[in-house]
Amino acid sequence: MDIILLFLLNMTVLLYGGFFVCVSCALNILLGAAIIFRGHKNNKIVIPYNLEMLGMIIIVAMYGVSNIWAVDKGIAIWGLFKYLPLLLFMIYMYQIDEEKKNKIIMYIPYMAAIMTIISFGLSFIPACRDLFLVNGRLSGFFQYPNTFAMFLLISAIIVLFKDVKKNYIDFVCILVCVLGIAVSKSLAVWCLCIVAVVYFVFLWLYKNKSRKFVIIGMSITCIVIISAAIVLGFSGGLNTIIDTSLKTSTFLGRFLYAYDSINVIKDHPFGLGYYGYYFMQGQYQTGVYSVSTVHNDLLQLILDIGI
Repeated sequence: MDIILLFLLNMTVLLYGGFFVCVSCALNILLGAAIIFRGHKNNKIVIPYNLEMLGMIIIVAMYGVSNIWAVDKGIAIWGLFKYLPLLLFMIYMYQIDEEKKNKIIMYIPYMAAIMTIISFGLSFIPACRDLFLVNGRLSGFFQYPNTFAMFLLISAIIVLFKDVKKNYIDFVCILVCVLGIAVSKSLAVWCLCIVAVVYFVFLWLYKNKSRKFVIIGMSITCIVIISAAIVLGFSGGLNTIIDTSLKTSTFLGRFLYAYDSINVIKDHPFGLGYYGYYFMQGQYQTGVYSVSTVHNDLLQLILDIGI
């Protein structure tokens, strides 16, 4: 396992998932040093010529170029430093072999489970409660419940896709991730969980073509959904789903953000620069809200750097 990458992943998770610009700047320095070190050790720095690398270079570069016409040029330039770690991380990943990459990927679910246990325990301490709970929802080290829940779902899927035989630790890890999603009370991620469960059940049925397995598979699906409902009921998440409405649901509120952002994109196809949407939303919003992002990565990218 690559110790440098392991350290950087742990540090990123601990420091709010690298969300803040100050953390991104620290990651830029560390990743840059790591690339130089790995390049010196391998006697070369590998930078592939493919669409993924080209796309990432263009995205990062546009955060610098968009500063020319940005709404706030003083803040917009920070977008370059915030998203540069993505490019540097991609470059570093090409400096290590596939075996080390796979080991790091397999480590992510355990990191997610440990984070869930620690943050859940610390959330009962009054002095730490605000660091790990947002409106009564567990947010892990990310301080954002939906991001935390999505990270846990991805971690659980990684375990399920393991090629090697799973052990009891893997199943404990999945259980912890599912419980973490429950206490995060993320409606969007719970919907994705149901889709994931149905997908895996039918994938399993496809590999085991038998009437007996069909019955077992459908039974497992029902058990998982019922168990999820029970867990959500105890955690308060079920009320969140039942009470979902146009007035109370942040999940549905995001459709409003997306709708309003389309009009911004029509008038500013080249983007507003980093954080520009925050200053312009008042001119386009059709509801009462104040957000720094539209909670949609694709739309946010277009709002920042253009189509």
